[in-house]
Amino acid sequence: MVGAAHGGGSQKQKESAYRYGLNIGLAFQLIDDYLDYTSTEEKLGKPVCNDLREGKITYPLLSVLNQLSEEEREFVKKVIRNINPSQEEIDRVKQIVHEKGGMTKTIEKAKQLVDNAVKELENFPDNEYLKRLEELAKFIVEREF
Repeated sequence: MVGAAHGGGSQKQKESAYRYGLNIGLAFQLIDDYLDYTSTEEKLGKPVCNDLREGKITYPLLSVLNQLSEEEREFVKKVIRNINPSQEEIDRVKQIVHEKGGMTKTIEKAKQLVDNAVKELENFPDNEYLKRLEELAKFIVEREF
């Protein structure tokens, strides 16, 4: 938005720039949450499932909470509340999230946000910088780190 504002963009362009940034920011976070469940420490450069270990409920888990059985729900609560969950408990939560489709839902939501961001670029003149912004947005869902 700052670029559109300082570059003399219209109000519509300023709003589009804001929504572009918001959408790619949210998509980036969703992919970060996805990778926390699916990647390795070597690829990610940081411990995996760290959010879960810290008791944080991120989108992959959040997206499937309403599908959990009572037993699964109680187990997940126990793991999230545990200050030091075991690797076995973490792996079981990951398995539940995978089985309920949380990973697919996360990728789909991130792609939807990227599509929304790219659509906002239609309010700007076509040029090489615009193409780079589109590539940047699309890279977000393709990244592995």
